[in-house]
Amino acid sequence: MTNFATEKGDGKEFVSHAPGCWDDVAPELWKDWKWQLKNRVTSLAQLEKHLDLSEEERSGVLLSGDKLALAITPHFFNLIPRDNPGDPIRRQVIPRIEETWASPYDMADPAAKIRTCRCRD
Repeated sequence: MTNFATEKGDGKEFVSHAPGCWDDVAPELWKDWKWQLKNRVTSLAQLEKHLDLSEEERSGVLLSGDKLALAITPHFFNLIPRDNPGDPIRRQVIPRIEETWASPYDMADPAAKIRTCRCRD
């Protein structure tokens, strides 16, 4: 594991890790937020290349489609445990099949109420 530390000048140090598939990335690129965004994990194929997905996760990614966005920066991806599908960080970023289920109480457009609200001056 490679550590990239940057001194911000305020006494706080930023530490990021670049193991596995990003070992060949130069420290300057790794610390660049534009590079991080450009190299996000956004597909099932990318996930399966680096993680053993549970059936719930694989089905969740396949069925979520446009409903749930998948976009994990390399830095955040490195926080995901490879062998624990129940880990809280992993559950935040990898959709599971349960998230695609609809309920009779779901709103078709939950933000519609906010968009149609008129604020008074």
